[in-house]
Order: sequence, then structure tokens, then C-alpha cells
Amino acid sequence: MRRKEKRLLQVTGLLLAAALFFPNVGLWSLYRDRVLDSGSAGSVDGPSRISALLQGFSQKVVQVGADGVRRVDWHDHEAIRRDAARIGNGEQGKPFPLTETDRVDQAYRENGFNIYVSNRISLNRSLPDIRHEK
Repeated sequence: MRRKEKRLLQVTGLLLAAALFFPNVGLWSLYRDRVLDSGSAGSVDGPSRISALLQGFSQKVVQVGADGVRRVDWHDHEAIRRDAARIGNGEQGKPFPLTETDRVDQAYRENGFNIYVSNRISLNRSLPDIRHEK
């Protein structure tokens, strides 16, 4: 009997949440459509603002391809040119130059030993024989 009561409460909660949520979403979409369609001419936040934003996009070059499909060039060529002209550390994918001391410190922090020196030592090095002579 306990399981049935628990399941009944879960289903009731789900139906209550659906009854509260879905009408709000539906009513909001109706309200949004109505505001966008019949907004006042003097409002800054209504459709006039949206149409003002879309005017910048309407000036894009439309090209008709060989297949007859109209294509719009949406690239912001001015911003692309400005970005290409930027210089500095890390710009255009160039690595940030680290000094030798920064590399040594960073490698020691990451690995717990001096990897800079370890990389400089040859793998085929000769070591003195430390065994007893006997």
C-alpha cells in the first residue's frame, strides 16, 4: 500500500507541474508573437529595435550560385581584417615566449624534478663504476 501512495503522489506532482508549466510556455509564446507583430512605433525595445538591428544585415551582398540558390555573405570582413592586424603575445595562434628560467620553474612544478636538466642529459651517457673492487 505504501508504494501505491508514493506512486500516486509522484504522478500527482508531475501532473501539477505540467499543468503549471505548459500553459505558461504556451501563453508566453502567444504574448511574444503578439508583441513582435503589433509593437508600438515609438518603443525602443519592441519590433523597431529588431528592425533596426536587421537593417545592418539587409545590406549584405547576395550572390546567386550556379545552382540558382541565393547565398548571403554573412562574414564581417572589417572585423576579420582588424583581427588579422592585431599583434602581441598569443595573437594569431603564436605561442607566448617563456624565458629559460620560467620553463625550468614550470617543469619542476609539474613533474617534481628538474625536467629541463633531465632532457639535456644524454640517455646513452657513461657513468662511473661505483662497485667495490673485490
